[in-house]
Amino acid sequence: MPQGFSQLFDYPSGLLFPFGAGGTHISGVIPVNSITYVETRNTLSKGSLLRGLINLCLFSLLATGCSKNESNPTVLPAVQKRERIDGWRNAHWGMTEEEVLKAFPSEARKLDKPEKYHGAVASVAIEKLAIVEKDFRVHFQFDDQTKKLVQINLRMLDTSGAVDVYFPALERKLTEKYGKPDFVNNGTPSDTSARVITLERSWKRDSTRIELSYSNIKLINAEDLLIVYRAVPTSGDNKL
Repeated sequence: MPQGFSQLFDYPSGLLFPFGAGGTHISGVIPVNSITYVETRNTLSKGSLLRGLINLCLFSLLATGCSKNESNPTVLPAVQKRERIDGWRNAHWGMTEEEVLKAFPSEARKLDKPEKYHGAVASVAIEKLAIVEKDFRVHFQFDDQTKKLVQINLRMLDTSGAVDVYFPALERKLTEKYGKPDFVNNGTPSDTSARVITLERSWKRDSTRIELSYSNIKLINAEDLLIVYRAVPTSGDNKL
């Protein structure tokens, strides 16, 4: 019984309350005039029993009021399992050209003149894809030997405002999706004469490396903003 309750409720020593009253021992429950009371080994007078029942009712009302806010406990949302990252959108590492074309039926097309890269060839593309209100060209690169998908490049077509507006916007978007980047390069010029400036962010998630980069050779005013998804061994890739 909380301190002060015995003074507030003048209960008889023989009546046991729901929270106990000095450890009184219960010996039975007896109905009287459709009201059930608890009989103890102590002998109760008729007057003390009546007072005890009245105080018990008051105590029950108080306890109900105190627990009112506990009737609607806060329900926490269920923890959702994170989706595995093994490619980009519907494209997954190891797909063939035909599988990629089927994965993007209304967007992707086979290039008439595939573009060569180191150890890979881009033979499938999405010509225009809107990201953060800018158009990007998407190239799907397939390994020279296995003919399987190994990398996807998303390059901004018009780079005006790339460094000031769109690089930060893309970084926020990718961070919301993949979390804090594993690697950050904040753009110290690598060649003061040519004024080559680069900004880089990189994430490693499952079998995928995601890279966001901006470069600007100010001498010739050449800007480039690129997002790269590439396949990496799940236990390897020591770039960072």
